Amino acid sequence: MKIEINNRQKSWHPRINNIKKLIRKLMYKAMPLSPKLKWSEISVVLMNDEQIRECKTKLFDIREITDVISLRYNPMPGENNLYSGEIFVNIQRAITHSAKIKQRWTASKELSLYLAHGCDHLMDSTDYDKQGYLRMRRRELNWLKDLEIAKLSTNLL
Repeated sequence: MKIEINNRQKSWHPRINNIKKLIRKLMYKAMPLSPKLKWSEISVVLMNDEQIRECKTKLFDIREITDVISLRYNPMPGENNLYSGEIFVNIQRAITHSAKIKQRWTASKELSLYLAHGCDHLMDSTDYDKQGYLRMRRRELNWLKDLEIAKLSTNLL
């Protein structure tokens, strides 16, 4: 699976290689949720508040800031039924939100949670109701407890 990182925002300097490694590990955690989906490529786009608001407006006609947007694309003819996906993630929101949490929850961990959430959505998980939201959150926090993932998730920003 190819993983591409596109850093569109310019205010922070994320560790691209660590984000790439984290996405790979999170996708392997998420894949059992939809075992029939096989992946060719995941593209992660790092954004700020304004960029992700513009993205959400263009995609869904909803003008608001969000933490993450996930899009899955069906296989192209001749590509062996391999899916591709995009995860648009808001670094600015991770930084500002983690600053409001008075526990040992860093911006890197918050960003890791957003990336886990994006991977979860690529597998068709939904959080449209409270039950779905709680199910996803428990699963994502559990993924972040994996020792290799935990190590990466402390060193993204």
